[in-house]
Amino acid sequence: MSKPDPDTINTGEEEENSSVVSESKEASAADIALVASKPLTYFNTKNGPFYTKAKEILQTDDFEAALSMIETGITTILSMLPGQDNHEALGPLYYMYGTTLLYSVEESQDGPEASVMAQGAEQTAGDLEIAWENLETARSILTKLECQGAEDEEHMLDLAQIHCRLADLSRHNGHYEQAIQDYESCCEGRRTELKDDKLWDRRIADVEYSLGMTSLLLAAEGEKNLMDKEGNYDEKKATQNPAISAMVAAAGGSAPDENEKVNLSPEEISALREKSIRHYVQCARILAGIVASKSGADPIETSAADESLENNESKKCSSATATAADNISVQEKASNALNIIRDRVSELKPTNAEDTEKIFDLTEMLDEIQETIDNCETDREGLRDVNKMRMKAEDDIKKADAMDEAFGTSDDSPAEGSTTTIGFGNTAASPGVTSIGFGAGSTTQEDGKKPVAPMMVVKKKKKATTLEKDDSKRTKTE
Repeated sequence: MSKPDPDTINTGEEEENSSVVSESKEASAADIALVASKPLTYFNTKNGPFYTKAKEILQTDDFEAALSMIETGITTILSMLPGQDNHEALGPLYYMYGTTLLYSVEESQDGPEASVMAQGAEQTAGDLEIAWENLETARSILTKLECQGAEDEEHMLDLAQIHCRLADLSRHNGHYEQAIQDYESCCEGRRTELKDDKLWDRRIADVEYSLGMTSLLLAAEGEKNLMDKEGNYDEKKATQNPAISAMVAAAGGSAPDENEKVNLSPEEISALREKSIRHYVQCARILAGIVASKSGADPIETSAADESLENNESKKCSSATATAADNISVQEKASNALNIIRDRVSELKPTNAEDTEKIFDLTEMLDEIQETIDNCETDREGLRDVNKMRMKAEDDIKKADAMDEAFGTSDDSPAEGSTTTIGFGNTAASPGVTSIGFGAGSTTQEDGKKPVAPMMVVKKKKKATTLEKDDSKRTKTE
């Protein structure tokens, strides 16, 4: 991992033409002196000037200024610790550098221009590579760090946060299995440290939500690939299913590389979908508990749900209500549980007027989770039907081609060498292609290798990302 050059640190020796630059240099010199006056430790860096100032700048979305501040901090500490690139004092700054780069990529793809990213793809890939290197180095440092008492709790929560950002990066790249592993490490760390009254914390809700969404994305990808194989469909010619593309777009990121396709059995796909629903329920329970705690109600009673909806890998939130009949599906149990929880929450009023807007946002999130769970099976059936239709169309085309070869081609047949695709064809993908259905009339990049995003969007796409968009109002490094 490349590090900034210590020689580039501002020392105040050059002549300045601007008072603003001069003040900046004086501040930098003061910051360097402050760092040098204390032992170089993890927590001294985290509480020091470079980390805290970079964190403040990051809240303004001035990523370049934040990165510049972090670089100065890293080069300052490296100049004091030559050859000790993995010293604990560098851990907070490596994390901050990696997460800032990742935020810059995430937010650059948030606007209406997000679909036109080809020209910056190489730079984005480089930024993600550097972000991963810094986050992974920070993870390695914190894994080896030993702390005591309150410092140990903070250290473990910081490590959980690093796992969360590594998972965000993997999900962005379409590597859902790796993302789930890191989200699970994050969830375990947060649930270990945030127990009892501390359990009702947005950080736990956030990671449970991410686990639910990523598990659903992985299940959808696995099911699509499984249907391709069962239908003997040529995967090299297959176009990415629009439903999956839209889900990936909503999650933020890109589809996995063709050579990294996930192979899952029907049992594994079913287990992932049930796991996704359970994580969504746990997220909803934490959110309901937060509303209850801000309304003077008992968070355990407000968030109680069917015991069978607990995640096996996580600790239970509370003693739960009676289990539903065994013949009811996980999806039905979850839907019923969410309806009950939302009814309880709807009766609560904040004890502090300042929390009114926050509670309104939390109840909206509960509504979205309810909708996601209710639509889970419908979306799955739709994806299955679309794939069956596509494969049937391919069989029909093959039979028609065989008939043409046997009896001759009519005058109104497509020109020689042309292809008719039904469902997900792209007329600009190659010359002489007739496309019927989704993707008809769409275009590709000039090189003809990669089709543009299908003109199909997720239902209520803007609303579906409220839980993530709400994070923009909060500290980005939480």
